[in-house]
Amino acid sequence: MTKSRIKTSELALLAMLTAILFVQETLLSSLPNIQLSVVLIMVYAATLGIPKATLVMTLHVLLDNMIWGSLNPLTACPMWLGWFILILIGFALKKAPLPIIVTGSVIGSLIYCWCFALFNYLFMDINIVAYITADILFEILMCCSSVVTVMFLYRPAERLINKYYENHINK
Repeated sequence: MTKSRIKTSELALLAMLTAILFVQETLLSSLPNIQLSVVLIMVYAATLGIPKATLVMTLHVLLDNMIWGSLNPLTACPMWLGWFILILIGFALKKAPLPIIVTGSVIGSLIYCWCFALFNYLFMDINIVAYITADILFEILMCCSSVVTVMFLYRPAERLINKYYENHINK
């Protein structure tokens, strides 16, 4: 039985990718649902695989919730679940043509938003139709942001991470 060990260079990559995910979201936080998170999480899933992408995303969710003072299960849990579903979508579409990946980003963005609606409905007894109706503009913004960023940044980011693996980890 061999132990699975992570190389220092891979650990450095995971830390760097976590920082990128967190910093870009923080820098763009004044623009509602305008983000690079969807493209980054999908690329992480496609290049790192589900376990490592989940680790990066979990660290991001913890950091995000600690920094913004909302380390509350009603915020952290739907956020984690929404991003995890996006990881599954990103991993499933990793070999798909870009238009399919873009479509997956829209579906993942909507699911991410609806996770918050579902948690608010289940645990806070908030009318889910009213919640989604009030949130529709933010959902549209997130979908548009996802489409643009995935169209233009997905392949370059994927190549960059794969090149790092070739040069530093898979030696």
